[in-house]
Amino acid sequence: MFQKSFTQYHMFIKQGRLSWRVVKRFSDYVALHDDLRDNKANAGYPIDVTTLPKLPRKTLPGLNKLSDSLVQVRWRGAGTHLSDILAHSMRRERYRAC
Repeated sequence: MFQKSFTQYHMFIKQGRLSWRVVKRFSDYVALHDDLRDNKANAGYPIDVTTLPKLPRKTLPGLNKLSDSLVQVRWRGAGTHLSDILAHSMRRERYRAC
């Protein structure tokens, strides 16, 4: 049976004393970004996605989607994106606690 090849991005996110291990495909990070933009994933507390770093493109000219170079660019971009989302969430929680 033919299986499509894909890359899973393993992230370890630490925010204060909390930490998470996240394993997702790049398309999952794109879907999260889209849900945040459409206000579906943030329980009514908007995140202005224009303030988040842009996710890298899914493809880059001349690179195979599984090339090491593209995988590294996507991994760094998705990690930065997740970190910024968490930082925004932590600021929101501190604000709500006041």
